[in-house]
Amino acid sequence: MNKTRHGISLLLLLSSTCFFSRICYGGDTITSTNFIKDPATIISNTSVFKLGFFTPSNSTHRYVGIWFEKISPQTVMWVANRDTPLNNTSGIFTISNDGNLVVLDSTNTILWSSNISSSSSSAANNTIAQILDTGNLVLKDTSSGVIKWESFEHPTDKFLPSMKLITDKRTNEHVGFTSWNSPSDPSTGNFSFLLDVRNIPEAVILNGGKTYWRSGPWNGQSFIGIPEMYSVYLSGYNLAIQDQIYTLSLATNIGAQEILYLFLSSQGNFEQRNWDDEKKQWNTSWVSHKTECDFYGTCGAFGICNAKTSPVCSCLTGFKPKQEKEWNQGNWRSGCVRKTTLKCEKQLNNNTDAKEDEFLKLGMVKVPFFAEWSFASLSIDDCRRECLRNCSCSSYAFENDICIHWMDDLIDTEQFESVGADLYLRIASADLPTNSGRNNKRIIIAIVIPVTFVIFIIAIFLTMWKRKINKHEKKLNMTSSVKKKILKQSIVDDDMIEGEIKLEELPLYDFEKVAIATNYFDLNSKLGQGGFGPVYKGKLLNGQEIAVKRLSRASKQGDSRLKIIHRDLKLAF
Repeated sequence: MNKTRHGISLLLLLSSTCFFSRICYGGDTITSTNFIKDPATIISNTSVFKLGFFTPSNSTHRYVGIWFEKISPQTVMWVANRDTPLNNTSGIFTISNDGNLVVLDSTNTILWSSNISSSSSSAANNTIAQILDTGNLVLKDTSSGVIKWESFEHPTDKFLPSMKLITDKRTNEHVGFTSWNSPSDPSTGNFSFLLDVRNIPEAVILNGGKTYWRSGPWNGQSFIGIPEMYSVYLSGYNLAIQDQIYTLSLATNIGAQEILYLFLSSQGNFEQRNWDDEKKQWNTSWVSHKTECDFYGTCGAFGICNAKTSPVCSCLTGFKPKQEKEWNQGNWRSGCVRKTTLKCEKQLNNNTDAKEDEFLKLGMVKVPFFAEWSFASLSIDDCRRECLRNCSCSSYAFENDICIHWMDDLIDTEQFESVGADLYLRIASADLPTNSGRNNKRIIIAIVIPVTFVIFIIAIFLTMWKRKINKHEKKLNMTSSVKKKILKQSIVDDDMIEGEIKLEELPLYDFEKVAIATNYFDLNSKLGQGGFGPVYKGKLLNGQEIAVKRLSRASKQGDSRLKIIHRDLKLAF
């Protein structure tokens, strides 16, 4: 009742002031006397943002909001009375007597308030609200300059470059943003975006309180579950941690002329949009959900999702589907279980025969949720040993010289194509792929070595055979050449033989065979000496006796005077 009376008196005061001054807005500020009455607006100093009343598309309700002044169509960045809209155009946005920003309707009711406490009865006189070029609406004390309230700490569904997402780990209080219920309804939707700092910080989207998407853990430089962050992701994030208060903001290297914002849609998609001034349109440069693998926990515990395969889900090495029938039907949420019990678990049951557990490296992955710091490790080997000592430690990673452990179930692991972290998965020794790999190597070696040896021997044989053939062909060519020369230069008596003796009718002998037949031209085999050279008697291997004339290099006549007397009588060399 008191609240209604206060609203009535304030409305009457504002209406009379507006009537006499004929001024209900001005500049970039709001005071208790210089307020906004629908449809009036105020504009930031350099005309970047506008504050006033608006109506969403396909709606009749009126809201107080902030939007870009020079961009069309209207793009609303913040809404005051998102859950309490006005039904007509009689709304007023002003500063109440207690120093709060308020939205009043025609029924004399305060529909929305900044809801700050004030001990001063004259708070309204010392308070102004100002719209900044960053898009932030601030409520401050004019005497001290202290900001008492700001819209950036109470975001709706948009995240501007100067905004900050804050989580206080001690109180679990969040400064996050929530989606609209629909594109035409700014009321609080089902999806929210905030920092989860229960373990290593991660940005998450919640759907009704349940994890819907996650960025992967912060490694000191980036969120390692977002592939684009390994190159030029968005404009980059900064994460500051002080006194257990985690503050996430966009990097300060954004161009002064660049217009962009991050946006949580009513469907739970987290997007970045950049303004293309040439085309006069918003472009979506990044989106959180591109494939089925981007939805949290698609493949269940100990499953891994790969958007490039079909089906997208498979069990990690050393694991098998928990519910085989459901898994084969495409319902992967039940996840996977170990094929072989770990050694540390067997030791708990007094079984000491098992081999030491192993770690299998999974490269280029989005690591699972619920990662935990391990500050004791100084190297990757220390990180491994520390995980091995704890039977609950199911995997580890070593990112940016930081050791990260996962306890128990591994949920929301994804295989990337070209970037990502290295995850070392703990499995039983019997499930390590290298065991079968070693056997395969042995089989391959057993086959390859003999085959290689045989090929080597064949190659040698073929080389020797080819050389022998080439040598024989060379001899034949040389002998044929000599025969042709002899046939050309020889004159055969007409009374001894008619016609021309054909070259192929002459017998052919190797020099080596003739040398053997004459005992290598032994003097004891010498029959005599002629003008052309000595003549030797010889005997071939088949028993045939021959006479061989060996031409003398000292003879000036040479083979030009050689005559074929009888083809079976004499050979000349």
